[in-house]
Amino acid sequence: MSSRYAAGAGLAVILFLFYFWRFVPYSQRERPEHSPNWWSFLIIMFVAGFLLTLGVESRRFWVCTSVLLTLFVANTILIVIDCIPDPTNHNLFPFEFVEIAVLTLPAYLGASVAAVVDRFRRIR
Repeated sequence: MSSRYAAGAGLAVILFLFYFWRFVPYSQRERPEHSPNWWSFLIIMFVAGFLLTLGVESRRFWVCTSVLLTLFVANTILIVIDCIPDPTNHNLFPFEFVEIAVLTLPAYLGASVAAVVDRFRRIR
């Protein structure tokens, strides 16, 4: 089970780098040319939630929660680093955490679908 948590956390770090940080400075992150494709993020989260929890008997949603918490920690680190040169960066940071929580919901949906698939496989 701990390997699933580690895989989820590793995926969260990779997704954070490419979708939230995007290897650009804070002043350029919100420009349209640096805007990520959020639909692909949602699809990746759904597939990850499904694959990481397929075959898990108990504590299925803790795997998705490890992804969510890793994204929260990564965002907190990014906020601290971005606020060192200019403390007014991220002045609406609570909404960033709400956005991350909403964008992680498809992982929980994928875990729910995995639970249904597991239940169906047990019946047959």
